[in-house]
Amino acid sequence: MKRHAKKLAGLHQLTGKKATEKLLERLQENEDVLIETIRQLTAVVKTNSPVAPAEEWLLDNFYLIEENVRTAKRHLSRGFSRGLPWLESGPSAGLPRVYDIAREIISHGDGRVDLENLVSFVQAYQSVFI
Repeated sequence: MKRHAKKLAGLHQLTGKKATEKLLERLQENEDVLIETIRQLTAVVKTNSPVAPAEEWLLDNFYLIEENVRTAKRHLSRGFSRGLPWLESGPSAGLPRVYDIAREIISHGDGRVDLENLVSFVQAYQSVFI
C-alpha cells in the first residue's frame, strides 16, 4: 500500500481551477441507490429466498451507513470541497484530490479500511507530494 501511495502521489497533477461542487449531490444519489437496494433485498427476504452473505451484511448493517450519511450531510457545507486541491488529469480529473486518494485506498485495500492502513497510506503519499 505504501508503494502504491507513493506512485499515486507521483502521478497526481493539481489544477488551480475549481470545478462544480458535487459532493452532496453524489452523496444523495448514492443514498438513493442504497435505499432502493435495501428495498429490493427486503422484498427478496420476505419471499424466503436465499441471499448472499454480502446482501445479508448490508441488510444487517444498513443503519450504520444511514448514520454516516446523516453525519456527512450535517457536517459538510455546500461549498466544502471548493477549498480542496483538485486534480488536473487522470481518471479523477476535475475532482478533489482526496476523492482519488480515498478511491485508491478502498480499491487497493480490497474494500477494507482501518485507521492504521489509512494513516500509513496518507503518510506515504505525503512523503512524495508536499
